[in-house]
Amino acid sequence: MRCSLEEFLSNADLTESALLIDGPGPGLASHFVVLFLLGPERVRQFRSIHAVCASVYGILAFLARQNGMLALTHEKIDDIYRANRAIHHLAGWEQCFRLVLRFLTGSPYMFPNDLHVEGLGYVVRPEFQNMKVSELPENLSFLTYCVEDRAVCEIRRESRFADWSMSDVVRSMTALKGIYAPFRKEGKSYMDAVTDRPQLRELYRNLRKGHRHVLSLHMDRDDIHGNTTFLKMHVTGSGRIRIMLDFLYFMCGMENRDFNEAIRVGLHRVKPI
Repeated sequence: MRCSLEEFLSNADLTESALLIDGPGPGLASHFVVLFLLGPERVRQFRSIHAVCASVYGILAFLARQNGMLALTHEKIDDIYRANRAIHHLAGWEQCFRLVLRFLTGSPYMFPNDLHVEGLGYVVRPEFQNMKVSELPENLSFLTYCVEDRAVCEIRRESRFADWSMSDVVRSMTALKGIYAPFRKEGKSYMDAVTDRPQLRELYRNLRKGHRHVLSLHMDRDDIHGNTTFLKMHVTGSGRIRIMLDFLYFMCGMENRDFNEAIRVGLHRVKPI
């Protein structure tokens, strides 16, 4: 990752560049390492940054660290996977089997949406959870999908979402079809911007047209296409398969060491390039 980022930085003007942060599964937290390799100063220099789905946790933890509002101690990192299962009330095989059976038999979702508030609370302090979108950096946007408007929306400082809290942001971005219930606010429903959203592809096309350089933290691609550098977030295999395996590990209570290690490396073992 360091070598790929060094090559991108040697050719790119960050003030004319966009950073796209793909949505990882439960265990794919490598983008967390990339943010710390870039460092706060470079992250501020990007003309625009766009996060989707579960990548919201990484960028918010990164920002909380800069503001002294990160709640992750060494002990909490070691226990984060077990704590997340406890938040989801996954105590044993019987309950997991019932949840999977509900999913396979057409239940609209497996988990309520408000579990994301507890998940974010494990990572950041309450004052950061309650921070408003209007307090975010100007170059940062989070992408969600409004069901009623059938549109991908950008949650950013200068938008109709300015009064939303960080908890609202997380709940709207990580409401995954079939997994988490939609987030309801002000009479509308919001879900993740990735699942079956052709509007997101159009938004990305426009971003590539409007920026000289684009760095995409991606699930599968690891190449350069036009003005876009794709940086794959895991070493081998398909991103889709990796997400499914990560979710299976999570449901079955199997330890996911990559997840803990990525957070630990990002927080304590890397220095900005």
